[in-house]
Amino acid sequence: MHTVIIANEKMTQLFRDYKNLYIPFLEDGEISFCDWNEEGPDLDTALPDLSKAVDGDHNWRAIILHDPGHFEDADGNEIFDEYNPYDYACNYGREVPLVEDSPIPLIRLTHHLAGYPDLGVYDIVEKPVEERDQRDVVEYETMDYSKELQKKHAVLKEKYNELLWKPKDLWIISIRRRRRKLNKKDLKEIWTSKLETESSRFWLRNNYPEVCRFMCFDVSDIYNELYCKELFQFWMTVLTLARNKIPASNIQAYRLYRITCEFDKEKMREEFMHHYSRICQAKETVESALKILPEQNIDPDEEILQLQPVPVIFENHDEKSAYIETREIGFAKDCPQREDELWKNEYKDIKKYLANYVKEPRRAIDRAAEYTRKAEDSFYDLEYELDQIQLEELQESVYQLEEDIMSAETMRIVDLNAYEEEMQSVNKNVEEVIEGRMTRKVTVIAGLSAAILFFCGFLPYLIHAASDGIPTFLKSLQLAVISAACLAAVGFLVLFVFRSRVKKAIHSFNLLTSRIVAGINRAASTFEEYLSLICTYMKAQSVIQGTKDNSDSVKSHRALLRMHKYAMNETLEQMAMWCAAYDLKIKREPISASEEYYDFDMMPTECPIYYMKTNPVEQNISINGSGDILTAPYEFVTKLHIVREEIYERGGEEA
Repeated sequence: MHTVIIANEKMTQLFRDYKNLYIPFLEDGEISFCDWNEEGPDLDTALPDLSKAVDGDHNWRAIILHDPGHFEDADGNEIFDEYNPYDYACNYGREVPLVEDSPIPLIRLTHHLAGYPDLGVYDIVEKPVEERDQRDVVEYETMDYSKELQKKHAVLKEKYNELLWKPKDLWIISIRRRRRKLNKKDLKEIWTSKLETESSRFWLRNNYPEVCRFMCFDVSDIYNELYCKELFQFWMTVLTLARNKIPASNIQAYRLYRITCEFDKEKMREEFMHHYSRICQAKETVESALKILPEQNIDPDEEILQLQPVPVIFENHDEKSAYIETREIGFAKDCPQREDELWKNEYKDIKKYLANYVKEPRRAIDRAAEYTRKAEDSFYDLEYELDQIQLEELQESVYQLEEDIMSAETMRIVDLNAYEEEMQSVNKNVEEVIEGRMTRKVTVIAGLSAAILFFCGFLPYLIHAASDGIPTFLKSLQLAVISAACLAAVGFLVLFVFRSRVKKAIHSFNLLTSRIVAGINRAASTFEEYLSLICTYMKAQSVIQGTKDNSDSVKSHRALLRMHKYAMNETLEQMAMWCAAYDLKIKREPISASEEYYDFDMMPTECPIYYMKTNPVEQNISINGSGDILTAPYEFVTKLHIVREEIYERGGEEA
């Protein structure tokens, strides 16, 4: 039966150091590995690779590997039972489970895989005396869930009915941290006899599906010297379980089991020593091949990527080059020259000037872009060789260049059409102001008319004053002259205000043209920086491409040799750690090399030299010392133990 091993993030990290033990069986298709996203709200996000792992197989089983962490949080509050990592504190004291989505990722995953459990019976109560068939016999009756909960349960059943072909078996294996010492409560429990009917009902209150089987493996603290030994034993136990169909009598529903396996240390030493010798000999072969091949790496201290400047040759114009002078504007619209004709000519000339000026940076940018294209052609067809750090730094530079290019404001140089409406508005305003001004002739006539009317108004007053004598006449004449001067001053003030309005309207046009000229000037410098970034980006891509051409992980023999050397060092370090954990003394022994073990043209993950020899014999180990026989993954595995843990209810909580 095909086995899919499902592991959360913690277990996946632990698995990396033991992956080589599993690869022969993964390649044979006997087992598959699937990552589990605990935050996933549905099956597709929780197990995105499940369909690929199952691969259409209708007859499969799942093994969930779970590392729940410490049973208490930072504040000392219990998260789950210390002895039973499947019994969560939030469900303590419940006789029946809540009909709702579980907040516990593990429980939710079992629902995704096996479906939401049936409701069952809500409660069993004693029948009233009057309803009994025999008054002297105690009778009981069942109570069902309410209609509302039944509807809610039907929705959950539909929600978790996601898999068409559910796993035949669903085993859950959880790591359980060993306790450092027993407290008084534990010692008391040891000497207290319990009945089978008092067994823990954790499976019910936590709402696990019936197909689940619960196992745990005891592991010491990470700083304990036994930690590495126990982890190796754990992964070998999981592999043994994954390869075999365990008889139902050895692992029953609703119970918790502790699992472990035993090893033959002499066989383990022989297998480790043979594997160690094979890796050492292969490493010498790789190192010899690397010495023959010349190194062509770029110096680590050398700057890999430098800015590729692209010049945009363009002569900036002064922002006042499109100004209209207002110094010669007089007090009348035709003195010293006609302002309407002057404005129309100046407006037309400036628009023509801006249209021609905006073409100059475009032409300069076109020349710079052609330079960039030619530079790009010169970058390629060269080969580079970078180490992993240099390549990562180069990739980071590429990402930064992409951000800089995407954030550059270079959609266009200056779009005169975007300013057309504003220019027309200013033009209309200037024309209206000029149109409201008087000509020189009208100004003179208006002034003389006002003076004549003024003196005509004062004439009766002066005649009457003359009849009163010379002094009175002179004072009246003085008053008339002063009034005439005030009238003239008001007239000149009005003319000055009208001239100022014209100057102000033209000045607003000058400000607009200066903004346009400044925008054209800025565009050229912006495009120079933009094209330099693009040219540098193309240079970086050419280096990456040259690196791929020269030392691609598949095509470059030298790169493959380095990868094999690194993989061999990791394998030897891992073996040294395992040997130290089991106190095995190994040394290198002479072996007869086989060609298949030294085919370094394939990737390390595909090369069989890194994998220990699997067990060729079927059904060679016992389970629990009974007559049932299993097949060990490796010859040094001799026994598998699946022992029931005695856990009981106590005061509504688990003991």
